[in-house]
Amino acid sequence: MKTYLLFPILGAAAMMTACSPIAPSGQANVIDFHQNRLGDLQVINGFDSCVTEGIERDRMARENGDPAQFLSSAKILEGCEYSVIDGTHLVSEEQRMKAYALSVQNYMLGGDVAKAKANLEKFKAAFNGKDLIYADGTSFLDTYEALFSYTSTDKKSLFNLASLNAKPSVKDEIRRIWYWENN
Repeated sequence: MKTYLLFPILGAAAMMTACSPIAPSGQANVIDFHQNRLGDLQVINGFDSCVTEGIERDRMARENGDPAQFLSSAKILEGCEYSVIDGTHLVSEEQRMKAYALSVQNYMLGGDVAKAKANLEKFKAAFNGKDLIYADGTSFLDTYEALFSYTSTDKKSLFNLASLNAKPSVKDEIRRIWYWENN
């Protein structure tokens, strides 16, 4: 009778140790990897949804011509860059550049020129002076440099304007303003 009682006790003890919460180190590494990957996917999805929201607000601003919506879009898109500050390697640099450039543009369209100028400097620092090229072949950086560096008293800025790969409409407007201020 003692032997019959010994087997169930050993079996129960073996089953209890099999259910222990301690995982082998290899299994713990797999769990850590999956948790890290989940965190990476949340950063990527968060950035994507942030950009989508900013672009939607930009679309609404263009339809309504509302400066407040341009500013709202700019703030959202600027925040997208800060949302991936520790995970910049997870989102393509070009996507980040486009979102931040749109925020600079929308601050300008919304009337906050000082913030647009400050964010242009942040853009240049964050992306090491890399530039975006518009569909017409002009430069994002040169276009906004032309807008921010023009002064009516400095003729040199007008001559430098010719060397910039800025949008022709921007260059024409700066020349027009300069002409009427001086004639």
